[in-house]
Amino acid sequence: MNKDIFWWTRYDKYGFLSNFHGATIIIDGKSYPTTEHYYQSMKSSIQKLNNSQLELKIEVPAEEFKSFMEKAVLYLGQEIEIKGFRKGKAPKEMIEKQIGQDKILQEASQACIRENYIKVIRQLAEEQKLEPLGQPEIEILKLASGNPFEFKAKLVILPEIKLADYKKIAS
Repeated sequence: MNKDIFWWTRYDKYGFLSNFHGATIIIDGKSYPTTEHYYQSMKSSIQKLNNSQLELKIEVPAEEFKSFMEKAVLYLGQEIEIKGFRKGKAPKEMIEKQIGQDKILQEASQACIRENYIKVIRQLAEEQKLEPLGQPEIEILKLASGNPFEFKAKLVILPEIKLADYKKIAS
């Protein structure tokens, strides 16, 4: 069972994600449209490993990941003290230089995984009635500034339980 999902998210004027409702999804060629039409796409694929395990592969576009990078710089820069500036008030370029690209990428990837994994899981729970159990195993597949961000999540789901015909058992 391999399904491609295309997910759209919208950002408000402050750069934050809008509420979860209003998403559009395509599963097995069927489209579930929304009323809003200005979205960025996130591509995901679902592969069923066995009866109770799924593997999600999620690719976040470079433009969307760039916004996570900018938020990571602002977040990490809140506690940085640079001579000549108040704490957390230094220019973005100086903060980036002080912190380093690796730490920014790490923080941005963690925020991106948290947000996008939750979106995909919520949609799966609504559309396919799947219930994840426990924490997923996350593996980063592609992480670089200016490129799409890609990660894989393995998760255990509540297995489908098929009940026997109780009328045959009772007689």
